[in-house]
Amino acid sequence: MNAMPVSLNKLVSKVGEGKASLLLSTFKCTADADAEYFLKNKAIIHDRDSISRTYVTLDFKTEGTVVKGYFTLAVKCLAIARNIKFPMNCGSL
Repeated sequence: MNAMPVSLNKLVSKVGEGKASLLLSTFKCTADADAEYFLKNKAIIHDRDSISRTYVTLDFKTEGTVVKGYFTLAVKCLAIARNIKFPMNCGSL
């Protein structure tokens, strides 16, 4: 795998929002549908509105570039209630 992390902001600047959206559509996450939904439907908007910053890991394959993973950082502090249950055995705060 020839993977490389890239700022979503820089990706959109380089290829445009339409092509960036097509590239994000290559991401698949069977473990967390919400994570997949966020990247495909909200990440560009949140990045543009300075709500968060997203970084994607791109895999440059011979059959085309695909998104293998991503992480998003919130720009503002988030308040999280202590009694929230986290999915996938992450525990609680």
